[in-house]
Amino acid sequence: MRRFGLGILVLIGIGLGIAAVRAALTYFDAPFDGRTVFRYGHGQFADARNGVPAAPESELQHKVQQALERELTAAQLTSGSAAVMEVSTGKIVALAKVSGKGATELEAVPMGSTIKPLTVLVGLQEGLLRREDHFDDQGTYQYNGQTVSNQEGKANGDLTASLAIEMSSNTFMAAKVAVPLYNKYSQNPGTAVTIWKRYLSNFGLGNLADFDAEAARKGDLSALVNASWGQNERFTVLELVQYAATLANHGTRMKLLYGDRDEPRVLSRSSLPQSDWDLLLEGMSGKVEPLDELPFRVARKTGTSTEQKNGNTAINSLCIAYAPAESPKIAVAAAVPGGGLGSGIASRVAAASLRSALMPE
Repeated sequence: MRRFGLGILVLIGIGLGIAAVRAALTYFDAPFDGRTVFRYGHGQFADARNGVPAAPESELQHKVQQALERELTAAQLTSGSAAVMEVSTGKIVALAKVSGKGATELEAVPMGSTIKPLTVLVGLQEGLLRREDHFDDQGTYQYNGQTVSNQEGKANGDLTASLAIEMSSNTFMAAKVAVPLYNKYSQNPGTAVTIWKRYLSNFGLGNLADFDAEAARKGDLSALVNASWGQNERFTVLELVQYAATLANHGTRMKLLYGDRDEPRVLSRSSLPQSDWDLLLEGMSGKVEPLDELPFRVARKTGTSTEQKNGNTAINSLCIAYAPAESPKIAVAAAVPGGGLGSGIASRVAAASLRSALMPE
């Protein structure tokens, strides 16, 4: 009996070992989830002390980490993160992290308005809106007895799709994309959710554990509406930087790489007309002072998201960007929980990261 029990334990151990090896070998071929990498590590990329990917050892890594720490200290904040990726290869060339809680995972936060370029792409591809369409943004939008409001209820007036990205209109995303997408598949609301998730996955936003799909399947339109302007899904900077790089690559998603062990490889491609990418670039050109001060053109989208923490409302600062805008080489993402508006601290960290990456001393 004792031998039988020992045999069972050995078989279980072998099975777990095989599963671990398979996960290590195949993980980066799946839709990328920065949190999974941080939970399990990935071979030579893992820091044995705490199970997180070791930061690249380079002058760029040092400068990005310094920029993040400087901004957090000035704002009296204790956590934040930033990632820098080579657009053409998918290689992470800098990964900065500060946590006052000793956490071994990157913190995931709602992505706020950084989602809006992709929301507009979904609308264009699903035939829900056209480049020349106009929308009268009155600052609020009513649907099913619920209200979507812009920041501070700002009425942006007449908007095209590119202006809606630039002006960060929540009401446009809800009225022109989320509600029409839901209505298009009203006989099976789960289909609208599946389509939304597919687009996000194809752009590097593959972990949707926080998406309220069950509520959407039951007919709760608010799940999809909130997702359209960035108040549903939660992501880390590793997921956000892959998203930014996929936008820069016009829909080509690269395998995420650390170090020089693996060769660059394309994971997926989204075939969209050039006019769609031109529209997005127009929308990702809004005024953001820290990025406007750089001597090259930067495609950018800031985000401001809110969430409840310990009974208080936290306002998170996010920014994604890539540059040079016309021929992208570098993509960046920065997230600062509790950092306030995306045009503030996250944009300053992103600007410092781009400057260090593209203008090495």
